Amino acid sequence: MESYVSVNGVPVIASKKLLVDLLRHDMNFSGLLVSDYSEVDRMYSEHHLVPSVADAVRVTLQETSLDMNMSPDLQDFGDTIESLVANGLITESRLDESVRRILETKRDLGLLDSGYYDEFGHDGMDADEDVGSLADQEDALKMAQESVILLENRNGTLPIDLKKTTSVFVTGPVSDNKGFQCGGWSVFWQGSIDSTLFPNGATFKEAVQSKAAGHAQVDHLEVVDIDGKVNPQDFQRGIQLAAKSDYTLVVLGERNYAEKTGDLLGSMALPAGQLWYLEELSRLNSTKWEFGHGLSYSKFEYSALWLNTTQVHATSGALEVGVTVTNRGTRPGKEVVLLFVAQKFRRASVPETKLLKAFKKLETLAPGASQDVTFVLTPEHWSYYEPHIIGSGFQRRAEPGEFVVSLLPSSTDSSTPPAPRALDDAERSSQTKTRGAPGGMASEVASAAMAAPSVSFYVVP
Repeated sequence: MESYVSVNGVPVIASKKLLVDLLRHDMNFSGLLVSDYSEVDRMYSEHHLVPSVADAVRVTLQETSLDMNMSPDLQDFGDTIESLVANGLITESRLDESVRRILETKRDLGLLDSGYYDEFGHDGMDADEDVGSLADQEDALKMAQESVILLENRNGTLPIDLKKTTSVFVTGPVSDNKGFQCGGWSVFWQGSIDSTLFPNGATFKEAVQSKAAGHAQVDHLEVVDIDGKVNPQDFQRGIQLAAKSDYTLVVLGERNYAEKTGDLLGSMALPAGQLWYLEELSRLNSTKWEFGHGLSYSKFEYSALWLNTTQVHATSGALEVGVTVTNRGTRPGKEVVLLFVAQKFRRASVPETKLLKAFKKLETLAPGASQDVTFVLTPEHWSYYEPHIIGSGFQRRAEPGEFVVSLLPSSTDSSTPPAPRALDDAERSSQTKTRGAPGGMASEVASAAMAAPSVSFYVVP
């Protein structure tokens, strides 16, 4: 899907450079390209590139490789295309290109297979045993569980055992409304505040009540509504409930994403306010949560980083790198091992500080259990695309020099790479068994993984 943005003053929907030269030629993309909602019409109504909607359709088909228009006026779009073809402004061969890509996409998805629609019913969605089945629900639950990111866990507060808790206070504007929990694109375009439209599932409050039934008292009060308004009486009552409860669970949801948020600082236009803002901004030299950051309820140790060689050929070499991950916590846990590669110096262009090149998600490790993780690096991992002129094609280049490979639980790493050295089999086995946690950044919270080491290798001509 092309997006609403403009690049160098040219909306993507009208850009031959992006939708033909870059997408189709340089990136060799042969799949289906669809517009964002009503973007073809907006070429006329909002971008003011053309004097009519008909001209917008013409420009889209003449100058870009768009295949499908997501529009509220599809009948008008089709009629306009027919008129453009009749007047010789658009060729049938151009339409054939898009029709071919649409049919190929349907074929690849199995939508053209014999008996596909009979399998799911005439409208494709009326077989309860297939759509929304127990298996589907289990898969959805697993995906949700695997996608949760725990950013902080001060004093090891989580997880909470509601069976050992006497009182819980649930609050927040999204704490008792399934519509708010589901968000936009649920039932309606912008979602709905009507929980009755969501017959399945439970609100956060209902889920806590179910888990705590017979064990803990659960009090609920929103205090703040979805528009951010606070009732003074509710606020005072909320303070009282929070004070007497073992835990206070606040469910906030997200900020508005489809509306203009407005000015956050009323004094932004004033010189003093502007100066203060810039001074504060200049102090933001560190990232709150680094790329890849995510805590678990256990504690992992990385040890015995090894390479099978420290020197590889630029265009045909291969390198193995491995590390041992051990669960040093008291609970079973999962860990994602991230592999970053960075070139120390590069002549052709500024090298990336750190580039994620691979990752592996480990299955559940019991307390005290270890798992060896191995990656194989090839020229694809240490080469880069040369800066190029759009339309000239991408060219990969592997520039010889020193590289640093890091196996980490996140992109943060304060350790200094040791001198590059390959381990033989006996040495590797010994280190795997005896080496403790390496130097580097150790997490300040009990549930975080300990930082892994880094090591250098050399790419030679």
